[in-house]
Amino acid sequence: MKRSLVLVLCLVGSLILASTVFAAESTGQNVGIMATQYITKYGCSIRDAGNNTVQMTGFTEANDYVDQISVTLYLQRSSDGNNWSTILSSKYTETDYNALDVDATTYESVAPGYYYRTKAVHQVVNDGYTESKISYSLKIHID
Repeated sequence: MKRSLVLVLCLVGSLILASTVFAAESTGQNVGIMATQYITKYGCSIRDAGNNTVQMTGFTEANDYVDQISVTLYLQRSSDGNNWSTILSSKYTETDYNALDVDATTYESVAPGYYYRTKAVHQVVNDGYTESKISYSLKIHID
């Protein structure tokens, strides 16, 4: 009986975790929560802003005030939705000092007929220690 109860609780916990992950992905955002020293939450997204323009956003959050916190957004393009290349001219960085978090939003003109996604590099510098994470948004197709 005790073993059955444990199995049922494990199954319910797995279903709750799976639905939470699905909910985060269905919003069009990639959000990371990892065991790190300073970075507690990070993520990025992309959306079609119309007229062959995309909006890229990203954020980085720390567990306490840090010397420097930043997020750098890169636009990536793919013809098949699987093989990605970074468009080098599309790089945007937002940096704050003695802060808990930072947000960035930028708009980029794009060519129709491709898939696009955001790559974000999240970074904290504190007391000479640098911590970095990378996230990717879901892909969108621009017609």
